[in-house]
Amino acid sequence: MTKEQYFLEFNKGNIATDLIQAEVHFRRVKKTGGSDVRGHQNCVVKHLLHASGESQEATSHALVVANPGVSHNFRSLASNIEAFRKRLQTENVSPDEGILAVRKLRGEFESFNPDFDVSKCRSCGAMTDFDDLIKDANNLNMQSDNYSIVDKRMASKNDISGKDMAVLYGGQWVGLGVNQAIDMVVPQYGLAAKLIGAIALPLLSYYVRMNKTVAQVLVLTGGYLSTKLVDYAGQYLPPARVQARNVAVVRRQAPVSSVGPISSSQSKYVLV
Repeated sequence: MTKEQYFLEFNKGNIATDLIQAEVHFRRVKKTGGSDVRGHQNCVVKHLLHASGESQEATSHALVVANPGVSHNFRSLASNIEAFRKRLQTENVSPDEGILAVRKLRGEFESFNPDFDVSKCRSCGAMTDFDDLIKDANNLNMQSDNYSIVDKRMASKNDISGKDMAVLYGGQWVGLGVNQAIDMVVPQYGLAAKLIGAIALPLLSYYVRMNKTVAQVLVLTGGYLSTKLVDYAGQYLPPARVQARNVAVVRRQAPVSSVGPISSSQSKYVLV
């Protein structure tokens, strides 16, 4: 096998793998009811970028190993993959639409690479069967064991990770530190500084591109500062009044009756 043949096979293997993985990610979005909390569509974009790059590289290798017609097919495939990738980044593509689009790209690739034709795979059935097929991991030779284990573990717990909990706790402590710093450094401007922080920090995290964890901490800090504004509001509220009720106390003298001598038979104890 020549070097060009080796790299062309390498390109074809990567293209087939990326397209199948892109379809798996769309299935995952469909399984969760259309929500994409784990970023599966971002992964689709990643796989499409890689598949497009491999297709473009294959145009040169195919020109040497095969013929201009095959080279043109790879060039056309790269263009179609890029077009769908750009659509996915600018439009709202449903999981079903995504699966069909990736299937179309796979069909195009397999049409001139029949050794990669996997259309007879059981998972290529009707769209309504996808959810049941996904549950059968033995029929999906498309995902790593580690990914499957993580997915099962997450399915049995709340959708919050240890990192999320650390951010929530840490954000509260950062808010406490900022609040105390304001009280120490600019106590005379405490109200204004906390009001600005409560408004500006969440807006900053929303409009300025930054690390997600940093953005979450800013939102939590702003939220903590907003709660401190209640303390200032309490200074301007009228104090609660307690209405005193007059209670008259009447003392009565208990009647005292004369008691005669107690005989020995009436006593609890008998004196000997």
